[in-house]
Amino acid sequence: FSRTEEVAAFGELSYEAVDRLSLTAGIRYSDYSNRWDRNFIVPPPGGIIRPGPDLNPPRFSEDSVTLKFEVDYLTPNDVLIYVMAAQG
Repeated sequence: FSRTEEVAAFGELSYEAVDRLSLTAGIRYSDYSNRWDRNFIVPPPGGIIRPGPDLNPPRFSEDSVTLKFEVDYLTPNDVLIYVMAAQG
């Protein structure tokens, strides 16, 4: 069976630079890991591995940081114009 764990956190700050114009920046951190626990009933061809639990199960892990930036402008007629760039 496979065992997967992920922990993540996200934060975002907005700042009104001038009237009707705001700037936003965000960041997300994630830590991901995956492990396969295997039990061999019949040895694979070649006979290198014996029946029983896999003593060296495959594992994978990574962490990542993704960023987000946004600029919002609210026109005098209350129309919102915005530009956003984000990773991921």
